[in-house]
Amino acid sequence: MDAAEDKDIRLQRASEDLLSEFQGRLPTFLWRVPPAKQRQAVPILHRPRRTVRQADTDRLIKLVRRLRIRWTLDKLAEDG
Repeated sequence: MDAAEDKDIRLQRASEDLLSEFQGRLPTFLWRVPPAKQRQAVPILHRPRRTVRQADTDRLIKLVRRLRIRWTLDKLAEDG
C-alpha cells in the first residue's frame, strides 16, 4: 500500500507544473473578460466565448496529451 501511495505522490509532483499551467490557461480559454474600461465601471462579468483561436485550442490539447502520456508511462512502470 505504501509503494502505491509513493507512486501517486511522485506522479502528482511530476504533473504539478502541467496541471498548474492547464488551470491557468483554461479560464481565459473558456471565458471572455470585458475590456479594462468596463471592468472599472462595473463588476467583472464573465461570458462564455463563442469562438477561440486554433492556437489556444492546440496549446490546451498538447497539455492534456502530455499529462496523459505522463500518467500512462507511470502506470506502465507500475504494472511492469
